[in-house]
Amino acid sequence: MPTFQDLDPLDMPWALNSIFVLRRRDDGLFAYQVVGEGMATRLGGRLKGKTAFDVFEDSYAEWTEARWQKAATERSACFVHTQHLTAAGVPLNAERLMFPLQGESDRVDSLIGVTEFSGRVSQLRLGDGQVDFLEIIWTPVDQL
Repeated sequence: MPTFQDLDPLDMPWALNSIFVLRRRDDGLFAYQVVGEGMATRLGGRLKGKTAFDVFEDSYAEWTEARWQKAATERSACFVHTQHLTAAGVPLNAERLMFPLQGESDRVDSLIGVTEFSGRVSQLRLGDGQVDFLEIIWTPVDQL
C-alpha cells in the first residue's frame, strides 16, 4: 500500500482541483489536510483541519466518517456516488474515489481521493436529513 510520501499531488495535474487528503487526528477522527480549490469552493471554503461533522449535515457526516474509518480499517478503496447536503444546506451531487495510505505503523493514518461534482441534484428528500446513496463500491487494496 502506498504511503503519503509515495504520492505527489503535483504529479496528478488533472486532479488538483478536486483532490483531498484526510489525516487521522489524535481523537481518531479524520480531518481534511489538503483540499483542491474546486472542492473547497463547493464545500464552503477553507477546509483544512475540518472533519466531516464541520462540513456536512449530521446524517451524512456520520455516514462519511464511518466510510473513512472503514476504508482505513479494512484497507479498502471506495467509489461512492451520493446526493446530500453540506452543513450550510447546499445540495450536492458527487462522485468520489478514495484510497487508504499506509502510515508509519501498520495503521492507516491518511486517505487520498478525488471528488467530481456534477449537475443539479435530482428530486430528493434532502430537506429531511436523508442522503440518497446512488452507488457504493468497496475494493480491498490488495485486490487492485
